[in-house]
Amino acid sequence: MKMISVLLVLLALQCFGADILEIPSRLEEMVNLDGKEYLEARNEIVGFGEGALPRLAQAAVDDTLEWPRRLAARICYERILRGTDIEAFIGRDWERIIYDAIPEYKPDPNPIVATYEGEVVPDVVTFKPGDKIIPLTGATGYIRKDFIRDCEEMGTWYYFIELNWKQTNEVPKQKKYIGLNEDWPRWCADVVRKQPEKIWICRVLVEKLVHGNFQQNNKYICGKIYDQLLKDKEAWTVPVLLDYFDEFIDMETRSLKKGYTYIITVQGVMENILDFADSRHVEQLEMVMRQYPELTSLMEKLEEVRTLPKPIEPDLRQAFRIEQEAIVTPK
Repeated sequence: MKMISVLLVLLALQCFGADILEIPSRLEEMVNLDGKEYLEARNEIVGFGEGALPRLAQAAVDDTLEWPRRLAARICYERILRGTDIEAFIGRDWERIIYDAIPEYKPDPNPIVATYEGEVVPDVVTFKPGDKIIPLTGATGYIRKDFIRDCEEMGTWYYFIELNWKQTNEVPKQKKYIGLNEDWPRWCADVVRKQPEKIWICRVLVEKLVHGNFQQNNKYICGKIYDQLLKDKEAWTVPVLLDYFDEFIDMETRSLKKGYTYIITVQGVMENILDFADSRHVEQLEMVMRQYPELTSLMEKLEEVRTLPKPIEPDLRQAFRIEQEAIVTPK
């Protein structure tokens, strides 16, 4: 079996040798695309098969490449080895899985009887025992725990990251439970946040925030990304959060510049940022805070931040894994 694998790799090198040497430039093209064009560029690289793995492994940790190209190399590497598993996961009968997870209706054996002006008001129940009742919030939440567990076991970290980076739409094609298409990438991101690959999720979110720039058609998405970055608490994201502080506050308060809600929002967001800022950010923090009288009371905390050293941050060259196995990259 090993001999067959070696022969296949040699055959791939013979057939695609020139193209494989062009992988760095193909990665550069890939990262500048989105949607269908992105998928076509990615799949061309993946189509080289295992013969491309050494070249992709080199690119995955190459300091001379910008992080998007290193990420693209990791995505392609994983897709070559795990593409079949990813497709099988997406192709599960998710409509049936969700339906089976919805609990059946069980009548309350001791219902509370309402009264109105001394008269008993009968409890009108339109459901029968065994009926499936979908809450107003949707049914997909019933499978979240099992979904997270299955994703952790599958360990396709870069597929999960890719979903949150590019518009690949590589999610189930079911239409009955429309909430799943929105929940899927978000749940995948939650899986990665528990892994060393978390830094890549933050990278792609920052890129999307900067590209969106809180423009009118991107305000909602940018607001969600900003809020998530506040929760992720990565110190290196502080400059970007401060760059868009005004826009986020305007969106959260609907541009109202006064009142209790406005004050609480401004102070709450800044307190959150100060919790993971360090001495590198003091000058920018001070510049932003002086624009808001509501933040005068937080100036003392800024002095505490001034004393904090830069934390040790994850190295983007590290944590290159397929499932739980570290990839040994060629020199």
